[in-house]
Amino acid sequence: MTEFSSGQEGFTVVEVLIAAVIMALVITGAISIYMMSHTAWREGSTQIALQRNASLAMEKMVRGVDGRNGVREANDVTCPIDTDIRYTSGIDGIQRRFWLNGSEIWHTPDYSIDEDGDPIVKDVSNLQFTVSGDMVTINLGMQEMVTGKTIDVNLSTSVKLRN
Repeated sequence: MTEFSSGQEGFTVVEVLIAAVIMALVITGAISIYMMSHTAWREGSTQIALQRNASLAMEKMVRGVDGRNGVREANDVTCPIDTDIRYTSGIDGIQRRFWLNGSEIWHTPDYSIDEDGDPIVKDVSNLQFTVSGDMVTINLGMQEMVTGKTIDVNLSTSVKLRN
């Protein structure tokens, strides 16, 4: 016959279950915090990338794709539609164009020779050019979906034509 001593040490089944439940709650909380932080990081990094791309696109339109001959050096500016600006550079007299093609902004370095061009930025949700006298206003919106959420960036600038 086996006798149990009342002085034996150990954990009861109830104590082990309580410890397991507490451990599961702590792990679930840690995973939830990690997932929320990861989602916030992805949304934030997307916002930063869109802001950077929008700023670069705006800079290329205002100053020119190669840093010169942008809209600010233009004379003879026309906007056949509000998502298309055509202008003649006051520096070299070449006709240039920026326009929205789907969700990309395209640039044509010499519109008199070639109506095609090259894309300069994607993920564009809206682009609008407005000409009033010697002022050109550019409104640019960019958009991207991340983790089921739409991230938007909108920039606007006015350019006084030099020529």
